[in-house]
Formats: sequence, structure tokens, C-alpha cells
Amino acid sequence: MKNISMTKKNDAAWVQQQGYLFLFCLSLCFIGISLAISSPKEMITGLNTILFSPAVLLTDYSVVGNNGSAFFNSGFLMLFCTFLLKIHRRKFCEEMISAVFALGGYAFFGKNIYCLLPIILGTFLYAKIRKEPFSEYILVGFFGGALSPVIGHVSFSLGIEAPYNFMLAYVLGALIGFVLPPLTTHFFHFHKGNSLYSVGFASGIVGIILLNIFKVFSVEPTAIPMTLVADSRFFQFCLVAILSFILILGLIIEGFDLSEIRKFSREDGHRVSNQLTHCGFGMILLNMAFVGFLLVAVLSLMQIPINGILFGTTLAVVGYSARGMNVKSIVPILLGAGLILFLVPDYSVDRIEVIMALLFSIGLSPITTNHGWLWGFIAGMFHLIVAPAICGFHGGLSLYNSGLASGLIAGFLAPIIDIAKQKKRL
Repeated sequence: MKNISMTKKNDAAWVQQQGYLFLFCLSLCFIGISLAISSPKEMITGLNTILFSPAVLLTDYSVVGNNGSAFFNSGFLMLFCTFLLKIHRRKFCEEMISAVFALGGYAFFGKNIYCLLPIILGTFLYAKIRKEPFSEYILVGFFGGALSPVIGHVSFSLGIEAPYNFMLAYVLGALIGFVLPPLTTHFFHFHKGNSLYSVGFASGIVGIILLNIFKVFSVEPTAIPMTLVADSRFFQFCLVAILSFILILGLIIEGFDLSEIRKFSREDGHRVSNQLTHCGFGMILLNMAFVGFLLVAVLSLMQIPINGILFGTTLAVVGYSARGMNVKSIVPILLGAGLILFLVPDYSVDRIEVIMALLFSIGLSPITTNHGWLWGFIAGMFHLIVAPAICGFHGGLSLYNSGLASGLIAGFLAPIIDIAKQKKRL
């Protein structure tokens, strides 16, 4: 097994085949879970509720619908987008893993096929106008599903009669998808790659603008506060099972050889799109599993129950770990965020937006990798201060709340870090 793995694991054609197979299998696994735990009637009823929900942050689809419909929504969305990637011959890469995992994770609290389609259509039109392959922008469309609540809000909360509500929502969604690619490129220079959530930052800015437009017409959404539920065994079991599957698959590909796992700890934080080349597919899967199990351990240690939202959050973060995030780079950030959680009395572990901010804070891992553990610790502190409060700026219209917070913090810290380094050299 080891010899076979060593000869194939770095072969480009093999990686393309196995990478797509992995995403297809994961999608079908989620659909299988949904069919196993829900009857057809429960599934249809739950999906109907999910598709016609405004889904403003925070909306737990496992509560709005049911566990089965939430898993089906997630699995179907991942399956559909993986097919789309395959049809348009997108070369398999680590960013694809992040995008599909983000789709699957956020499909538990805001993304669905109805709200995602117009945004993808917008990126398609952008590619056509620029006369470039759609495959170059398709992942921006997937990540741009962060603004899915905008489509849901216009469709179901403004009181506009059908079919005009659907028409208006889809036109607006297409416009969002059209402007996200250039905005993402532009705002990347603001945080200088020190946040992994580039599209999330751009989406947050768009969400702020749209919220204020809605406010002018007195049709702004109202974010629904949520608290954690005590029933966590089902989601905890599913999360551990999925991470175990990823771990075992990674071990098989690597021939149960962990000698190269240190490569991830040596990678430059700006390398967000070449982990596959430097470390290999098996190492990426192992790193994803290690990061996931660390987050599960943190939640267990803090006695935080895992509901649909935290399950989806962890799944999304595990996907982002394919792009350079590793245990060594995220521990200082988690410690910094944990310190604020401990010091601030209002930050109860029952506040789900606080726990989400804790988990998503590790998107600032490039700061640790590029500038050291101390700056990572400081970044984690700032993230937990800013992220829970920033939802009010976009009114829940962007699902990537921490994407906006991380971009702001990375952009804020970048010049301070530069000054500190210059002073140190003098």
C-alpha cells in the first residue's frame, strides 16, 4: 500500500481523479445521512421551509426544517457545485475543497440552491463579458453565496407579490455575483493576504451597502438572536465520523506515513493556492482532520453543545484548513480569542455568535505564519472583540460575518506589524 501510495499521490492526473471522487463521495454521504434519519414526508416539508426562509444570520436550518432536510440541503448543494466544477473542467485544487466545504457548512444556516443560483449566474456573466473561462471565477460565485440572505430577504420579506419578488431577487443576486470578482481582488490588497476569508470580506462590504439601501426604504432585515441548544449528540457524532473518514482517507493515501506532515508547519502563510503541490492531497486531508479534531476538542473542553450552526461552522473551517491553516498556526489565535472569552463577562458560551467567532478566528492564521505567534495571539483577541458585534453593520445579510471582521482586523494590524518590524530592525 505504501509503495502504491508513494508512486501515485503526487501524480497530477491521479490527484484530479481522486480529488473529485472525494468531493462527490462526501456529498453523497451527507445525502445518505439525510435519507437515513428522515422520512420522505419530513424531508419534503423541511426542504420547503428551508427554501422559502429569508435565512438572515443566524438561521439554523436544522431547527427551521429538521436534521434530515438540513443534511440533504448541504449534500445536494455540495453535489451540485461539484458537478458544476467538473462540467467546466476546473482543475482540482485546495481552494475547491475550501469552497465545497464552505457550501456544505453554510448550507446548515443560510445557503440553499434557490439563493445561490443568481450569484453564480452573476459571476458567469462577469466571465463572459471579460471573455475569460467561467472556471476562473466559479469559486468566487460559490463563496459569494455568503450574500444568500439578500436573495431570501427580497424574495420573502418585502411583501412584493410573485413573480416580481423572485425577478427582483434574482436580478439583485446576479448583480452581486457580477461585482464580487473585482471587489475580492481589490480588497485583497487591504488585508495583504493575512485573512483567508477574502470573498467574505468583500461580501461583508457589499452587505453593509445593501443594508443601508434597505434602511432608506424601511425594509431592512432583523437578525434573530439565538442561543445554543442542549441536544448535541447527533451532530457531534456526525462531525467525529466525517473527520474520522477524512483522517483515514489521508492515512491511506500517505501509506500511513506521517513523516511529511511538518511541511504544513513550514508553509508560507501567503501560499493559499499551492498546498496540493507542496504537500500532496493526503497531507491536506490529514491536516484538515487534525484541525477539525482540535476544534471538536476545544468545544468539548468548554462544554459547548454542537448544534446545526456549529456543525456547519466547523465543517467550513475544516475546509479552509486545506489552504495553509495548520494546528501550529491556529493555536495562538485560539488562545488569544479564548482569553477574551474568559475576561469579558458578557461573552457567555451560550451566545452562539461568540462561539462562531471563536471558531472562525483561525482564518487569521496567515498572521501567525508570517509574523509569529505573538501577533497571532493579538489577532485572535481582536477577532473575538470585533466579530460578535459586527453583524449589526450588515444586518445579517452576509453569512460570512467573521470574514468581514477578519479582513478589518488583518488590514488594521498590517501597518502596525510593519512598523513594529521596522523598529526592531533599527
